[in-house]
This record gives sequence, structure tokens and C-alpha cells, in this order.
Amino acid sequence: MNELKQLSEDQLESFNTEYVNGKFWDAVVELIDTHFTTGEFTFLDIGGGNGVFTDRLLNRYPQSEAVLLDNASNLIEINTKHPRKTIIMDSVENLETYLNEYAMDVVFINWVLHHLVSSTYKKTRSNMVNTLSIIQRDKHIRYLAVFENMYNGILFDSLPSKLIYRITSLQSIQRWTKKMGANTAGVGVSFLSKKMWMKLFSSIFGEANISVVDFHFWKFPLVRKIFLHIKNIHMSLFWIKVNSK
Repeated sequence: MNELKQLSEDQLESFNTEYVNGKFWDAVVELIDTHFTTGEFTFLDIGGGNGVFTDRLLNRYPQSEAVLLDNASNLIEINTKHPRKTIIMDSVENLETYLNEYAMDVVFINWVLHHLVSSTYKKTRSNMVNTLSIIQRDKHIRYLAVFENMYNGILFDSLPSKLIYRITSLQSIQRWTKKMGANTAGVGVSFLSKKMWMKLFSSIFGEANISVVDFHFWKFPLVRKIFLHIKNIHMSLFWIKVNSK
């Protein structure tokens, strides 16, 4: 994997929240109840941050066990200890090491893939491929769950992704992009369109193994939509079959 850029502690603090609520949480529960009818499973929460999502799953499923992996010390420190939760402070760059150590049934990557940013857009996209390929090669993992944002283009579907990466990664305009609401200003972020996410996942896991739950569209200022060539934005949950038992 290419060397990853790191967000500052102040930037990481903005992620001290939990997004998997309401309909998002209901969708996760429905999928787990369908595929793990006994409620017994092990899971890895990549980029699990403050641990709220992991703890909620552990409380909902008393026979589950979890490993939380995150490189943000300020978020790791506020995790609640739990007898069925292993907390690891490290980068996703070392993911393969921990998959060799722990046998996981499910891997959750909630709004993390777009943060695997390197010095170029090409290297950033390569980081996504490498991370997903490590998961695909692990014979213990049955399912991969990915929450992500869909930034769909107007005429050129991939253009918003490239524009947003280049604008947010420029340190010379960091103050401006921060004022515009980009909490990754000066580091970069790599959102994809739904077509791009599907193409990425299909190339590694096969299209037949992917199911998608789409959620509501965001309200987004018209001026920014035009400037960034955005048709619409929404969130999706990809539930991906990795291996069969």
C-alpha cells in the first residue's frame, strides 16, 4: 500500500460521532439477522474510532466478538472497554497482519475507504484496491459491509471524485476548503460515484456477490453542485459476500 496521509488531531476530532443510526442501523441489523441467525459471529470494525458502533453491535448480539482497528489515538482513548472487544491502535496499512491473527466472519468499513489518501489520485485509488484485495484473500471472512457516500456526476460520472480529491488535497487553499466545509482540507478525500464504487467492488468480489441498500439524497447548495459537477449525493450500504462456509 502507498504511504497514507494522516489527518491532524483536530480533524480527527470531527469524526468523534456515530453515523450508523436510524435507517442505517436498521439495515445492518436486518442483514446480520438474515445471515447470522444465531447471532454468533466475529467482526472487525476498520476505522472504528470511538467504538460506539462496535459497542452497539456487541450489546445487540451477546454471542458476538469484535476487533476494532483505528490509528487515531484520541478516538481510541475514549473507547469503552468490553470483555468481547479487542482494541488495536494501528493503521489499515497493517490490516493483513491482524487478519492473520484474528479469524473474522464480517468486516465493517464505515466511511473509511475514501480516507485512504496518498500523494496522488492514482495512488489513492490503488490503496482502496489493495485494502479490499487483502480482505478478499482472507478465507475466514464471509461478508464485507461498506457504508460510503455516492458523489454522482452530471455528464462525466467520475469528474466530481477527481475534482474533490484535487481541491481538498491542496494545502495552498486549505483555509478556503475548510471554510467550505471540507474537514479533510489540506489532506484530501476520495469520494466515488455509485457506478465507480460498484465497478471497484465487482472487480475484486464479483458483481453477483454484491447487494446494495441505497438511502436518501442529500441537500447540497446548487452553486457547489455546479462547481463540482455533481448530479446528486446519497449514501449506500454495500453488503458483499466474500467467502462461503
